Amino acid sequence: MKKISKILILGGPGSGKTTLANKLSKLFELPIINLDNINYKQGWIQRDIKERDSIIRKKMNEDEWIMEGIYKSTLQERAKIADLIIFLEYPTYYLMFRVIKRYLSNFGKEKKELEGCKERLTWNFIKYTLHFNSKKKSIYEIIDRVENIENKLIILKRGRIFGIGGKFKNETRKY
Repeated sequence: MKKISKILILGGPGSGKTTLANKLSKLFELPIINLDNINYKQGWIQRDIKERDSIIRKKMNEDEWIMEGIYKSTLQERAKIADLIIFLEYPTYYLMFRVIKRYLSNFGKEKKELEGCKERLTWNFIKYTLHFNSKKKSIYEIIDRVENIENKLIILKRGRIFGIGGKFKNETRKY
């Protein structure tokens, strides 16, 4: 069995990507690369997309990592080299509940994974969360292009595992 040294965690806002990354990091002794931390500079200043993607590509060429976040512009490349991909696919009401809970619990505090950025809840982020599940089809279209995806993709839905052991390609997904 091949050693798992590159894990990609996907999912909507509030799905638990960071929490899962922290747990897997301890279990597999792998460093975490939080893509939001690459995308945002201190004070929530968004990095130039070309610069962001260049940093992501440099990081993904490291020997070991747990990378959490979607960022479609580099998703196919990351999915191709990942040993394991975990997609946390949860209903919109669950994502919204978790986003609001996180905001209320961490109001005014700096985010641990985003240095210099205090917890915030903007209208654009709420809209993104509300519409995430209606746009996940594009994520599946990207990762479906990866050879042998069915052998390294685990989809978690409502506490159940889908898409492991060759069933992914044959499964009828509702987007």
